[in-house]
Amino acid sequence: CLEQDGRSVEARECYERAVARLTWPPGPELRRAAAPFGARPAADRRFVGRNAELARLDQVLPAARDGRPILVTGPAGVGKTSLVRQWTARCGDAYFPDGVLRAELRGFDPDGPREPAEVLGEFLTALGEAPDALPAEPEDRARRYRELIAGRRMLVVLDDAASPEQLVPLLPDPPATDSEPAPVAIVTSRSRLRHLLVRTGGVPLPLGGLGPDEA
Repeated sequence: CLEQDGRSVEARECYERAVARLTWPPGPELRRAAAPFGARPAADRRFVGRNAELARLDQVLPAARDGRPILVTGPAGVGKTSLVRQWTARCGDAYFPDGVLRAELRGFDPDGPREPAEVLGEFLTALGEAPDALPAEPEDRARRYRELIAGRRMLVVLDDAASPEQLVPLLPDPPATDSEPAPVAIVTSRSRLRHLLVRTGGVPLPLGGLGPDEA
């Protein structure tokens, strides 16, 4: 309806928000409806450079499938979120056929970061749990969330994280065996998250400004 009303930008944003909450990739009807405004979600045509960083994300994927979160860190405005979105749009269907969960954690919002329990509630609802049947306790929500995503080739994007304490309840469990499929977690943050690196063996990907040629 938004697209037919000439509101293509709003249509694309609405589609991308919906797809981010799906357990599975969008079906053919939704993809056909989104075709006029190029939503897959589509890669951003304004995105330039970062070829080395995109290649690095490809390289560290095997380690991430072993339960080690990818930590994309850097100052505000450097392009952490854009990098992750570009990589997901480019390879998400192939690497993560079971879907993508994405949460904006608002780690450095003036009103304070989001509570993990709130994010877990959104994830559980997106995974098919009835909103009125969600566990009340944060620990129970985290346990149920990990049960639902275990063994799935999914991507969990945790954007703008504040601290390890905010992140730990949202991280998937490592795979039970070497051959079991496992979700991948990718985190963006202004913080270096050193304690999380030590605790989880996370894969760091610090992001600086664009070089002169890319800029």
